Amino acid sequence: MLRLDVSIRRRLTSTFSLEVSFATEAGVTSLFGPSGSGKTSILSAIAGLLPVDSGRIRFAERTWLDTTHHLVVSPERRSVGLVFQDDRLFPHMTVERNLLFGWKHRLDSPREISVDRVVEVLELAPLLKRSPNALSGGERQRVSLGRTLLRRPSLLLMDEPLAALDETLKSKILEYLERVLEEWRLPTIYVSHNQWEVRRLAEEVVVVDAGRVVDMGPTALTLSRQRQLALEGPLGPSNLLHVTHLRRDESGSWIGQCEGQTLHLPEPPAGKSDVWITFAPNTVSLSQTVPESSSIRNSLEGTVDHLVPLRDRVLVGVDVGIALWAEITREACEELQLGPGRQVRCLVKTRSFTLVH
Repeated sequence: MLRLDVSIRRRLTSTFSLEVSFATEAGVTSLFGPSGSGKTSILSAIAGLLPVDSGRIRFAERTWLDTTHHLVVSPERRSVGLVFQDDRLFPHMTVERNLLFGWKHRLDSPREISVDRVVEVLELAPLLKRSPNALSGGERQRVSLGRTLLRRPSLLLMDEPLAALDETLKSKILEYLERVLEEWRLPTIYVSHNQWEVRRLAEEVVVVDAGRVVDMGPTALTLSRQRQLALEGPLGPSNLLHVTHLRRDESGSWIGQCEGQTLHLPEPPAGKSDVWITFAPNTVSLSQTVPESSSIRNSLEGTVDHLVPLRDRVLVGVDVGIALWAEITREACEELQLGPGRQVRCLVKTRSFTLVH
């Protein structure tokens, strides 16, 4: 993949300044952190929409910004494609005309991205003659992504494109994003404050807080460090599992396979053979034996990898073939005598699972 180097400074207000430096060659890199941390400002600076006080931005073999040498490449010459939270479609144009607007203003790029292929990958054919005002939020975001792709950018910049969507629509749009990334292999910077989005899409993550880069590296490793694990809400730790081979068991319940172990699931969308599920660490109970009688249907066998003591609780990392987090009290941790290498069972109620398709 092509390398992006960013080192910039910009005072935004009397109390907030941006001072960040990072480099990445990953296919998808996430800028991750709380709202107001400076993620969107970094994206805007990369695109050339936000002037900086000093710094340097270089992508592939081109320098887009170098204040030392008074070099500033204009936004339209930076070969970037921007996808925003709001779709910014032209309401007076049909979907087809919105897409063709992107195509007519395509950048000088060797990358082959055709109108027909974008329509096929994003399943836009039924929408082409419709007005943007007649579309759902998810449909509008697909059209916005399609129009951006048709400009044939060398670098895709996505500013929380799922933030305005409900959980069901987020799942559907994530599938389309994965198709796009697989199809065209566009280097992408993806801004988010939702950890399961980042875990699913990004190969590397740059953690931003108060206008500074506070951590960076491979996604799973970086989000497993104590600083990120101590966060709460969408920023905090999240379990994300890929479940395959979906089928009904003898009782009619849905089951699937994850790392060779069976999980009981909520009913998946029709026609699905695999799904992603997410669930919070505080919905996971730990046991050293399989309960003889329990209403909890799911029991994943694993090995304790490490413990992360927090203020009033302990996060237990368990290797079940993939990393899984359980949040328990300090007392429970001591009673179970947990430590690296200890065999445990991770017990999770089916109703704790959220399908993210």
